[in-house]
Amino acid sequence: MRAIAILLPQGSPMRAIALLLLSALSLPAADPAPAATDKLAADLVKQLGSPKYAVREAAARKLLNLGSAAVTALRFGLASPDEEVRSRCETLLPKAQAAEWARRADAYLAATDAMRPRDLPLLAEYEAVIGKDKMD
Repeated sequence: MRAIAILLPQGSPMRAIALLLLSALSLPAADPAPAATDKLAADLVKQLGSPKYAVREAAARKLLNLGSAAVTALRFGLASPDEEVRSRCETLLPKAQAAEWARRADAYLAATDAMRPRDLPLLAEYEAVIGKDKMD
């Protein structure tokens, strides 16, 4: 990147574009872990229908620990032909969503103002009522 910075004049639009493209190319590849987590969550939802109580309970705990990664699998579980899976998914889904919302709220509160995530539900409405300058 240093060579590009030397070859193109300061303030040049081409320099900015070149640096942007080189920066994007140097980013790490997407992590394949989400696909593995989705598979794990789907397998755990299936275990919610196990004939063994301990297996069902362990699967429920693991799904809650996955947080937002479990939400999609739990939604699919709501359409399961197995009544036990449907019932447990109905119970676990709001808990998994709440755990994710709590994680996002904690991240928001822990971050400095400039680094705060802006994707919290109802944040814009809250700031409009309270005032952004009074939030800290």
